[in-house]
Amino acid sequence: MTSFTFAALIDHELQTLCVSLERCISVRVGKVTAEVLADLDKQGYDQAPVYDVTGKSLLGLASTEYLRAIHASDGEISTLDTDIRDKNHFLYIGAFLPIVELLSV
Repeated sequence: MTSFTFAALIDHELQTLCVSLERCISVRVGKVTAEVLADLDKQGYDQAPVYDVTGKSLLGLASTEYLRAIHASDGEISTLDTDIRDKNHFLYIGAFLPIVELLSV
């Protein structure tokens, strides 16, 4: 078994591990629609980025399972949702560099 560190990966290799934010199926705070859930399932995505109501500020990531639960309970995504804003949901390179910053160059 070969081991590696993310720091040793080149840009192309990182892109094969992740879907760029521009290509992701994303959600905004508020209601979760059945259409978004169907799209996530169709693409096989297990997470979606969550943006504020303007769609300009990334709040965090939500699992498809979590979004399904919100939809089933007729709930809404909140800007204060601690499950979405959990920093452990982000992939980091090194100590403090989120992968979204690395790939945005």
